[in-house]
Amino acid sequence: MNKILLLFIVAALLAALATACTTSKSKGQGAISAEQVKQQMTDLNTLLLDVRTPDEYKDGHIPGAKNIPVQELDRRLNELDRQKNVIVYCRTGHRSTKAFHILKQNGFSAVRNFKGSWTEWTRLGYPIEK
Repeated sequence: MNKILLLFIVAALLAALATACTTSKSKGQGAISAEQVKQQMTDLNTLLLDVRTPDEYKDGHIPGAKNIPVQELDRRLNELDRQKNVIVYCRTGHRSTKAFHILKQNGFSAVRNFKGSWTEWTRLGYPIEK
């Protein structure tokens, strides 16, 4: 009887853990794919925010993107329209995750994090601007 109860408890814990992992991955910090970014980049209600350095931005960026380095984002929030959908990206996704949290903590509700970021965009051969 104790073995059956123990097996039941272990199975329930594993099921709960699997559900929690699936839920957190699906939310994915507001994650958005390269294909979704490409589809939304011409939407006038969408702002592409490049949080890389100015030099990285000058070397190439997603067409129409605004550059505010993540290190300056806190003090430059007034340059962003809170009514727009904001998609943040960097080179690999680390700085964009930080920017995502800064924006969310400052009342931006429609924020998405392009986790594949610049590396994924260029790997797919999508358009760039210099």
